Amino acid sequence: MHPQRGHFFPTSDPVQARALFKDSVSIIEMAISGYCNRRCSYCPNSFVDRSSKTSLMSDGLFSNIITQLKGIDYSGIIRMHRYNEPLVNADYAISRIREVTSSIPKARIEIFTNGDYLDTAYVAKLAKAGVKHIQATAHGHNNSNTFEALSLELERRLKKLEMPYHYEVDDPRQGLRIAHIDTGLDVTFYYFAHDFYRRDSNGVLWASDRAQSLNVKKNYSRHQPCFVPFVEMQVEWDGRMLPCCQINPDAFSNDDYILGNIECNTNIFLEWSNSRYSKWRRHCFDNNQSSAPCATCNFSLIKYPAADLISYIEHYRNLYGLGE
Repeated sequence: MHPQRGHFFPTSDPVQARALFKDSVSIIEMAISGYCNRRCSYCPNSFVDRSSKTSLMSDGLFSNIITQLKGIDYSGIIRMHRYNEPLVNADYAISRIREVTSSIPKARIEIFTNGDYLDTAYVAKLAKAGVKHIQATAHGHNNSNTFEALSLELERRLKKLEMPYHYEVDDPRQGLRIAHIDTGLDVTFYYFAHDFYRRDSNGVLWASDRAQSLNVKKNYSRHQPCFVPFVEMQVEWDGRMLPCCQINPDAFSNDDYILGNIECNTNIFLEWSNSRYSKWRRHCFDNNQSSAPCATCNFSLIKYPAADLISYIEHYRNLYGLGE
């Protein structure tokens, strides 16, 4: 990732904003709905109401985003989840996927799901519509989330799919099982079972505290920058734009973490280049993330020697006059 001046300072020039977005963004996560059928204890949906309303992304909003991505010949990843279950309504999900593949065929569509609605026929439909990757995670029943319970649930789901599979990871000590499913189709499919409450040898909780919205002790302090807001666009079902996947906007009492809003006629490139986004990136482009909500986040850590990373950050901070 090579930071540009436009990442740190807002622009009202649509040509500059478009070029910056095209050069930068490789992952787009947009919730095609606001509904989730589960209330997992390790997710903000455990106390946020995401189950009483369907809350579909409007046709106008979806079309606006897709049309503008088509205009830049977008070829990155598109995911249709953000604290929602994207597969709850098969006809709706398939129609949205087809809209993407017909308008921006170079985009790679990935589905992250709790797997509750998946069966063999649904997997085939997703592949035919253009999905290239499916990642499902087994969750327990009645908040039974011991690794033993999750492993049994994973086995039950794999049997239901009636597809051949093998375990790429099967490590009870690490609380992780990853099954690679051979679909025979043009889609990769992995099924996970995680022990979300496992701690590593340093006592760091595996599960995220979701931008400090969950009442869990992470036991981690971040001393790295975060590049996620430089390379991703995160859009809620109603158009609210967020810095990263860790933030569920409904889990907070104010709008401090909402960086923009897309409506049916909004220029998405200008919105991604606005003053709130720029300020957030300046905050993230620092080796000391000591303030909320990033202070305890270990998502998307950068695998560089600490000294090299410090030099890299200092170079660009000096180059663009970002100050202390």
